[in-house]
Amino acid sequence: MKKVLITTKLRDGIKDVQGDAILHTVDSDLKITHISVGASYYLELEDDAIVDDIAAVLVNDLLYDYTIRPI
Repeated sequence: MKKVLITTKLRDGIKDVQGDAILHTVDSDLKITHISVGASYYLELEDDAIVDDIAAVLVNDLLYDYTIRPI
C-alpha cells in the first residue's frame, strides 16, 4: 500500500474566480495581494497502481498544473 498527495492549481493565465472572490472578502489589513484556489487529493493505492494514470483522470490538465508527492 502506498499513499500519495496530488495537489492542483490553475495554470498561469487562467482566471481564478474563486481566489479573486476570497481576496475581496478578506480584511485589507492582512495585506494579502493574491489568493489561488486549488485542490488536494489524498490517495491510498495498491503498490502497483500507476499514479500518473490516476492523476490524468482526476485533473483536467488543460486548466490545472499538478504535483504528485508520496506521503
